[in-house]
Amino acid sequence: MTFYLFLPLLFSKIKNLSHAILFFVITLIIYQINTILHNMPLIPESETWEIFLFLWFPTQLSAFSFGIMLFFLLDNRISSGRSNISWLIVLFSFVLLYFAIYAGMPAWMPYYLIFTMGFLGFSVALGLSPLIFVNRFIVLMGKLSYSCYLMHFGIIEFLQIIIYKKQLVSVAGVAPELLLLLLYVIVIFATIIAAKITYALIELPGIKLGNKVIGLLENKTADVTLPPKSMPFKS
Repeated sequence: MTFYLFLPLLFSKIKNLSHAILFFVITLIIYQINTILHNMPLIPESETWEIFLFLWFPTQLSAFSFGIMLFFLLDNRISSGRSNISWLIVLFSFVLLYFAIYAGMPAWMPYYLIFTMGFLGFSVALGLSPLIFVNRFIVLMGKLSYSCYLMHFGIIEFLQIIIYKKQLVSVAGVAPELLLLLLYVIVIFATIIAAKITYALIELPGIKLGNKVIGLLENKTADVTLPPKSMPFKS
């Protein structure tokens, strides 16, 4: 959640796609701290140290930069009416994804960016061809995306406990890939169900409350900046 503390600052500094790309490059430079810390662990437990290096803020920062680039890509396409550049980015994104999966990511880039690049291309494609990609399921996932993001961690952890407790890691006669696919489907549907509940009970009321607070602050600011109606302007 640390990223959201920096979000107001980023909004004030990142004004266009060039700024967003520069921010992505900066996040990759910051990520190089991991290389140093990987070779200089500060605790004796190597496994715990690796988990920390994966989860801490500098490692995850570059994934957020892709979301900022996506915003400007779609915003530029809508405002200019030209989609050729965006289509090239979609193609380039999936080409990178293909080679990254089979050749591996370079050491100076987080490996999870393989999936981030793929989702970047898919998201741009959503904006380019809504008649093909936009449907009721995709719209629902967009509405519930933040709730899904918050809920899926707990659901995966819960399923892991059940799997290891019931010794379901391997089932005789069933391919591991099939078990993984089944687990993936269960996670998706369980996450959607949980997210719909939290969206209705927590997120929507929170949005309404936030809108009320913003409205009150804006009205208060307007009252301070505007002169009283009883005081006419002097010519």
